[in-house]
Amino acid sequence: MAISAPLTQWTCDSCGRVVTDAADGYVVWHSRYGKVDDLRIVHRATCNEHQHVSGAELKRFLGPEGLSYVISLICAGPVRAAAGHCSTHAPADLEAFGDFVRRVQVPYYEEARSKFGMPAIRQKFAQASQFVPYRVDSLKSIAEEGET
Repeated sequence: MAISAPLTQWTCDSCGRVVTDAADGYVVWHSRYGKVDDLRIVHRATCNEHQHVSGAELKRFLGPEGLSYVISLICAGPVRAAAGHCSTHAPADLEAFGDFVRRVQVPYYEEARSKFGMPAIRQKFAQASQFVPYRVDSLKSIAEEGET
């Protein structure tokens, strides 16, 4: 994926092509056995195979409101908890859930993620903390790797 303005393009998890506009994207997932699982970004019209039981427009996951929405998938929050409601879902795979949240919330993450397996990138961050590879400046640098 060529470097674009962050949080404006995503790779479709179904066909591998670029979703060039949030309005054309859709997020699908399974909610089973009390777990949120298999969050995927797909082209709304052509790649949504309706095999997932839940879905929402990609733009619903973007920005501060989007962050609140994605967290609400797994956490009732203190207001609802005070009213006696509890969270009914948890992420089936915390790493996969974190990957999805970064895809829709962290600038340059989507552009960089296809390069995480490159030996030079792995070596560069081998001794880094859990945070350093996912800083915006680090992600932008990874995304630009080999783009000249």
